[in-house]
Amino acid sequence: MGNLVADELIRFVPKSISVADVYVPYCFLNGDKLKIEKRTVNCDFKGKTYFTSGEKHEIVTDLDFEHFQEYLKIYLK
Repeated sequence: MGNLVADELIRFVPKSISVADVYVPYCFLNGDKLKIEKRTVNCDFKGKTYFTSGEKHEIVTDLDFEHFQEYLKIYLK
């Protein structure tokens, strides 16, 4: 019975994922490779997002792209 459940669950594992799917876990696991700034993020009525001065949110403004490329080689196939 256990193998039957495992075989069914394996069908839900994605066959391919995008860079966006890997970016958030990368940020959580590699905080030392990120440059983070505090700003305030706002959104207008049309849905356009923009930054203003302030410290309400933490925003990733840069990351170690060479390290991120190596990370992608491992997790994107």
